Amino acid sequence: MTLYSGILFFSFIFLLFVGCKKEDGAHSGFLSIHETQCVKGLLAFEVLLCHIYGFYHKGIAMYLFNRMAYISVAMFFLFSGYGLVHQAGRKEDYLKSFLPRRLSKLYIPLWLSLVVSALIYALLGVERDYSAETIVKDILGLNAIWFFFVIVCYYIAFYFVWRITKGKHALGILAVLVVLQCVLCAALRMDQHYFTSSFGFVLGMLLAEHQGKNSPLLPKLLSPRRWNRYALLVPALILVICGVVYWKLHESVFAWQLLCRNLVGIMIVFIILVFLYHHQIGNKATELLGSISYEIFLIHPAWILSVGTGYTASLPSGVQVALIIGLTILSSCILHRIGQGILRRML
Repeated sequence: MTLYSGILFFSFIFLLFVGCKKEDGAHSGFLSIHETQCVKGLLAFEVLLCHIYGFYHKGIAMYLFNRMAYISVAMFFLFSGYGLVHQAGRKEDYLKSFLPRRLSKLYIPLWLSLVVSALIYALLGVERDYSAETIVKDILGLNAIWFFFVIVCYYIAFYFVWRITKGKHALGILAVLVVLQCVLCAALRMDQHYFTSSFGFVLGMLLAEHQGKNSPLLPKLLSPRRWNRYALLVPALILVICGVVYWKLHESVFAWQLLCRNLVGIMIVFIILVFLYHHQIGNKATELLGSISYEIFLIHPAWILSVGTGYTASLPSGVQVALIIGLTILSSCILHRIGQGILRRML
């Protein structure tokens, strides 16, 4: 499995750098729809590898993917927050049919994935609970990946806050709501995912706000001139210090789970943004993965569970991992195609 882990790690690096072009300063495609889609493809692939490690627990490279998954989800939140504020600032009628349009794009693929997941479980001999309560929760999305529930809440909050305030002070109110959500989830001892990735949504909104105003803040932060060589030393130093403190104290001092992981996440996201500011990313493989990134989120748990515990459980672990990745991408492509066809007729 270690060999397969290394192959997957270098495959990820290959996907990142093939087609990656260095630019002098900010390139015109910085955080464009095309670039964010390509980055989402890489992020979705990283989350898939993270959850594969969570099931098999093998390979150092896979372990690294597992530890960094919350950063990938934070980037998804960042792109969502950025896109909402960017579009709302450009389109006067952006909130018209906002919730039906946004929720349809979330729920239609979810319902399709539930049908496909049931078929996967049946074909590979995996027993599942199909009680009335479970089915209702599945349809409502309460049993879906945690990201689904959180992003639905963010969309609803964004709609009402932006509509009531007409955009004035909306970012401040939304930021406060996200912080309160993180603190509450941490206080209730909920899973760390609920309070260690949400900062990305706030960063995305702030990024869109400053970019929309042509603020000099972005060039100063992402492309410093006088201290260009040392631009990443400060976030890297904070990252190391917080990482060590979290590693040593998070089990004994509860607050470190909330503070250190978020600070580490913010620093890593900043470094990623600096990279994206100076490099244009995109190739056919990342474009494909980006277009089906949401479907990958939805369907990959079914393949991991089914391949790992069903009729294929006797196969070598490396073969199982290859099956999970290949079947996840194939079924995601099919789901995406069907879902887009339905959405085009509805919206």
